[in-house]
Amino acid sequence: MNIVFLLGNGFDINLGMKTGYKDFYKNAYKPQAGDSELIKKLKKKIENDIETWADLETKLGLYTEELKNREEFFYVFNDIREKLAAYISQQDDLFLDKASYKNKFLENMRFPYNFLTDGEKEIFTRFIKGFTFSSISVNAISFNYTRSLEKIIDYNGEKIKIENVGNTPSHFFKIEHIHGFTDNRFVLGVDRVEQIANESFRTDGDILDSFIKPRSNAAAQHLCDNRCKKLIDNAQVICTFGMSIGETDRTWWEYIGNKIGNGSARLIIFWFSEKTISPQFPDVELRAKNSVKEQFLSMTSFTKSSKEKISPLIHIAYNSEIFGLK
Repeated sequence: MNIVFLLGNGFDINLGMKTGYKDFYKNAYKPQAGDSELIKKLKKKIENDIETWADLETKLGLYTEELKNREEFFYVFNDIREKLAAYISQQDDLFLDKASYKNKFLENMRFPYNFLTDGEKEIFTRFIKGFTFSSISVNAISFNYTRSLEKIIDYNGEKIKIENVGNTPSHFFKIEHIHGFTDNRFVLGVDRVEQIANESFRTDGDILDSFIKPRSNAAAQHLCDNRCKKLIDNAQVICTFGMSIGETDRTWWEYIGNKIGNGSARLIIFWFSEKTISPQFPDVELRAKNSVKEQFLSMTSFTKSSKEKISPLIHIAYNSEIFGLK
């Protein structure tokens, strides 16, 4: 059996890292006296109403309408990504070796369905029994620029044995970074050309290679995107943690949706909200979970009837204790 985790910025935030958009803006991108007019206008544009990196990327796409030519685009784009790379690199360096959490994190990734309700765990058990497998592999696709997971599980590119799982051999195999690192193939941008408000930029190959994330990965020819798709293709259990379900990564939501749609895999979305839901009224949590499902399904191109068919294959672990470091 193959399990794959997709990890977003919420993973790093859960570890106490100050890698959120607001941390970046407050500490490294606030308006400065020496800012040019273009930079001032961008900073004003993105000052408010942004919670996630997906929101920032969307705002950048909209801001292109304020730019006159490709020179202005690359001036603004290079400025923000250079400052972002420097800031995230600093935060990554501050995150020291956390190998004491290694076994906990590996076990959580090996048994992600343990964080579902009892009824959903039974569904997963029946699903898993439908497969014949002699071993279990766990992989991760990180959408972060940091190496936090590598530090925690002491990953150096070699497979890691996962302890305490009975008679079935289990290993963690690899981590792929789809958007690269702060010092290597750093990718920032939107998911598709329609998200670039300046229509004259939509036919500029250099801008598209730099700012459309799937195209940027393909143009670089590092094949990381192909490897990530293969991990999803081969998975029976797909999990997301710390990811916002937004338009700027729609390519991946559609890809996962198609995989789930053929019935060969189940999806667990680990979703966290600052809003505490009392167990007194379970219907309130159920509505919150259904809202997350609807958000995911809205990123796919399925018909209404297909969405209804796929919905039971998606499980929402709402404010669970997976990877908790209390």
